[in-house]
Amino acid sequence: MTTASLSEIPTQDNSPVAPKAATVTYLVALLVIASISLTSHVLTNRIIARQASTALLVNTAGRQRMLSQRITRIAEQSADGTAEHRAAATEIRTLAGRMELAQHQLIYGDTTAGLPPSNSGRLHELYFGPEVHLEQQVTDFVSDSRAFADESSPTLSDEHLQAMVVAATAPLLNGLDAAVAEYQAASEHDIRRLKHMMNTLTGTMLIVLVLEALLIYRPLFKRLTQAISLLMAASTTDFLTGILNRRAFLASSERELANAGRTQMTCCLLMIDLDRFKTINDTYGHPAGDLVLQNFAAVARRSMRSGDILGRLGGEEFALLLPATDLAGGMQAAEKLRVAFAETRVTVGVQTIAATISTGMLCITRGSLADNIAQADALLYKAKNSGRNRVESALSTEPSPAAKGVPVRAQ
Repeated sequence: MTTASLSEIPTQDNSPVAPKAATVTYLVALLVIASISLTSHVLTNRIIARQASTALLVNTAGRQRMLSQRITRIAEQSADGTAEHRAAATEIRTLAGRMELAQHQLIYGDTTAGLPPSNSGRLHELYFGPEVHLEQQVTDFVSDSRAFADESSPTLSDEHLQAMVVAATAPLLNGLDAAVAEYQAASEHDIRRLKHMMNTLTGTMLIVLVLEALLIYRPLFKRLTQAISLLMAASTTDFLTGILNRRAFLASSERELANAGRTQMTCCLLMIDLDRFKTINDTYGHPAGDLVLQNFAAVARRSMRSGDILGRLGGEEFALLLPATDLAGGMQAAEKLRVAFAETRVTVGVQTIAATISTGMLCITRGSLADNIAQADALLYKAKNSGRNRVESALSTEPSPAAKGVPVRAQ
């Protein structure tokens, strides 16, 4: 319709040249805008895909950490006679195989699992560089695990067990934590680059819209707004549960703690972990496990106040920050959430799944976010090892310079 209107405007010499030029200009502008819109759509899909693959990478890398701790714990139980060695050896071999497979997937990728190959120079340095050489550390740990499993009657002084305990306490654990952090950092770098490209495209689109004025401005502005909304949601939202992802939760919590420090208000930090979540996945399947995670997020949302900050840190681990809340108020909120979730059920076909949570609740009066997360995580560890489905609480303290080890948390 616009082209027809332009062609009906008479030129000074009644020549068809001007209407034809206007039509060509209009069509070129439409092609430019269509190209920008298509590119924005492609970039948005790439960001969403990158977020999904990052979640898989971080979860897989985090699972390496859990496997190393679990293998060491089973080996210690076998050595001290708490567990029957033959059964323990079978489980150790199985877990060592999973750890080896996950290591290969993280380094070389696995298209069937949706894991891209690692192309970060920093990750390559972590895995193969002389400083950390994480690939060799994992290989040695798996070899020691299998060698221990092959022993007929190992003791606590077994050299392979000692090597596993040393690795799982500091060097291997630190290397795996560094790998998780690097996967997250690589994702943030990619998203920033894609955002820059989106900003460039947005600027180009605005110039074209000014030239075209109101002829095509409104529909394109709507599409642009949708693309930006998708971009922002992809960069801050956990794709499975719809709550804040790890990066967005940490950023929001840092701001809230800074504000609390200025106003001398206390906050409460809840570190929350679903109990025996691996058993749920193994029994009912991962889709059912995803429904349980989504159900927890929904229950937590209903229990929150408007200013509270909820995020998924990875796997079955969540965190909730309660601003302007004292120890008693934090304990009340944590218990309310624990009871509410325990009373809900997830139905999969004809099966009904019940789940519980363990919570470490820290009333924050000092210290950095990282220090307080570590203290709340220690309380969560205590809740796990005190029977699960409970809340352990405390006031924050100054972190000890010697407290560098990370406790082993039960499922």
